[in-house]
Amino acid sequence: SETVSNSEQASVPVTAGQPYYIRVYGYEGATNDDYSMTLSVPSPPTPVPEIDVRGNSISIADGDASPSTVDGTDFGGQGVSTGSVVRSFTIANTGTGPLDLTGSPEVQVGRPHAGDFTVTVQPASSVAAGGSTTFTVEFDPSAAGVRTATLSIANDDSDENPYNFTIQGTGTEAPQGDVLEYGVAAVGGSHVTVNLANTYASPVVVATVQ
Repeated sequence: SETVSNSEQASVPVTAGQPYYIRVYGYEGATNDDYSMTLSVPSPPTPVPEIDVRGNSISIADGDASPSTVDGTDFGGQGVSTGSVVRSFTIANTGTGPLDLTGSPEVQVGRPHAGDFTVTVQPASSVAAGGSTTFTVEFDPSAAGVRTATLSIANDDSDENPYNFTIQGTGTEAPQGDVLEYGVAAVGGSHVTVNLANTYASPVVVATVQ
């Protein structure tokens, strides 16, 4: 309870959803028997979304330009034209209101090597407060060396739109086939032992031994 006099103000803490009763009364001998009351109830906060993109359950900062194997933004090495590497990422909404992904498609791949990365599974276009959705990116290098691209996610988060970060992978090439000749041994005679060492990132296949 609060006691006020004249035109003073009183603040009383309240709990949403609970009924409250207010009584206004004077005391014996009071010279002013006119009472008025104004109630001011603050509006509840407006629900707002908050986007957070994660790889390997680790948050990837908006604007991150340093790909890492820790959060999956560095796809590692992959042979050119010999397969691909797939990574999954999570879009979490840690805010109090629904998060809308407003791009079409929701996750877009940008230069410089956009053609080497493909979003094979797009996320849901809306994420409830406290919810999440996932998307999948495939790395299939078209050339050797470090291949880099950017991912961009347009959304209605007031201070992280669009949500961008850099991804990369390394294309590797297998060596060209070489013919190794170590002379000829007579039938039933001595033999030649050859030790092969592979210094490349891709497997080496010995096609023929004659």
